[in-house]
Amino acid sequence: MATGSVTAPRPIVPANNALINNQSQPVTLIVLNAVVTKPGDTTYTFEVATDVAFGSKVQTKDGVAEASGGQTSVRLDPLAPARDYYWRVRAQGGGTTGVFGAIFRFTVGAAVVLNAPTAVSPLNGTTTAGWPIFTVNNAPKSGPAGALTYRFEISTNNLFTTIVLAGNVPEGVNRTSFVPPANLAAPSQAALFWRATTPRRCVRPAVVSARPLPRRRPRCPLNSGNRLRFMRPPHAETWERCSTPTGHIRRTGTDRCRRQSSATGWVSLRAS
Repeated sequence: MATGSVTAPRPIVPANNALINNQSQPVTLIVLNAVVTKPGDTTYTFEVATDVAFGSKVQTKDGVAEASGGQTSVRLDPLAPARDYYWRVRAQGGGTTGVFGAIFRFTVGAAVVLNAPTAVSPLNGTTTAGWPIFTVNNAPKSGPAGALTYRFEISTNNLFTTIVLAGNVPEGVNRTSFVPPANLAAPSQAALFWRATTPRRCVRPAVVSARPLPRRRPRCPLNSGNRLRFMRPPHAETWERCSTPTGHIRRTGTDRCRRQSSATGWVSLRAS
């Protein structure tokens, strides 16, 4: 029974001596299809080894059906990082097994380990006047992590479903800080929550535990010499008019201002 001839497939991707980041795994091998002179189902065998003689094979993908478009590919299982690998391919078709094509080498880079950054300020329960500067200790890391960017998010709840302020900051030396815009007023939320992440696709984002950030109410300037006496039986208290904002008062000895019209049920006795 006559058999056909089968040429060696030609490797294309990854190119010879290619460097592949560990986080880019799994690796996909692509070859230019072999030429088979006798019609029939053509399949391919991909081999990957840690030595050029293929004495230490780490993966073999056999029976890979030929794809249309002139190229055939296979996706490897994850490979150990920080190692050189050699790969080759041969075709089978028309009753003939061809020879292996050229041997290509590629290198998988070292693994990157990235831990969570830790909060420096503001810490849990801190009270601030307006926006604080948000600071974290840089995320401990090993391997070729490259330049990191930290994303800071401030939310009205600890689930971070409503983000009121966010910003991306390049990693600093030892610590990284996010400074809110100077012209941005802090929200009227009694408490806010913040976190910092390292948004890199090679690692799971590292999240600082949500930190509540109570908003400090600004002290209202007093319109001196203008006191009000209010009463709601059986209580009577002294309040003071604030110079700004107009129409606001505060209870004597406190910082909180409120609209005078909101003192429902309080009756003005006298002004001093």
